[in-house]
Amino acid sequence: MIAAAGIMVALITHDVVEHDAEGVTHTTHWQERLTRDGDQCWIERVGASTRPAASVHEIDLRTAARWYTRDGEQLVSVPDKTIIDVDHPDETYATACALVDVTGLSPTSGPAVTHARWLGATNAREFVRVAWRSDLDLPAVIERGTWNGRVLAHTTITPQRFVIAPWSSLVGFRHLDVSDLED
Repeated sequence: MIAAAGIMVALITHDVVEHDAEGVTHTTHWQERLTRDGDQCWIERVGASTRPAASVHEIDLRTAARWYTRDGEQLVSVPDKTIIDVDHPDETYATACALVDVTGLSPTSGPAVTHARWLGATNAREFVRVAWRSDLDLPAVIERGTWNGRVLAHTTITPQRFVIAPWSSLVGFRHLDVSDLED
């Protein structure tokens, strides 16, 4: 962890392999950057398009940054200089900022990961294993998959150097409600 004034920054790398019923393997790779400081948490896609949308109805919410505070969630389209209020967030602040909810996970085994302890859960269909770093309040590794081998997701979280809190550059952004984006 490299922090400045309590700020934590980490690179999240997702790799997902899916085998469909037709025998085709789909591999998906993407990265996100997490910035967390006290009551704020920002997760943004790395390498997302920086081209503004032609209208508010075309703002790409899939690649918009997710900005969590203890009061709720907002989506931020930096290219469109727009902050979108979300009425019903998909995740709670605590889960979003830790990337996984470790309540209900039990100690398990896994390969050695520096400063981490393995936690996991299983059911009849799938499993999740997490190499949890208590010193960062973040996982180092998240593994999810189905027992039949059709899906395997591997996520690594790597601490990075702090540059500037992304929410500090939002002056002048317009505010919209998510309903403003509907046709």
